[in-house]
Amino acid sequence: MTRSQLHRPRAVYRPFRFNAPRRDHHRPERTAEQVKAATDWQSFFTAELGELRGHGSWRSVRCCFHDDRHPSLRVNVKEGRYWCPVCEAHGDGIGFLMQRNGLNFADALKALEGYQ
Repeated sequence: MTRSQLHRPRAVYRPFRFNAPRRDHHRPERTAEQVKAATDWQSFFTAELGELRGHGSWRSVRCCFHDDRHPSLRVNVKEGRYWCPVCEAHGDGIGFLMQRNGLNFADALKALEGYQ
């Protein structure tokens, strides 16, 4: 063996590691809970559905998810929830935008930020 062969480091087994490209997901400036807490739900539901009937936190309006002659959709103007006992549609304001307009979560959250 020559002198250069003696001092050459041996090949070390290293398992193959695939380094996937980093994905910098767009993080919203505010979380969904912060957006929901800052939203004026009465103006949101009035703009989306029309005039709300009743007093208190739960109001009635005609349901936009089925053919409705009488107001059956109940909306909570304090918590931003909705519920229809006829067609069983229910959820929060983000889910309302997703179901009614066919939006994904991120687009519905952006649309909801416009009602603050």
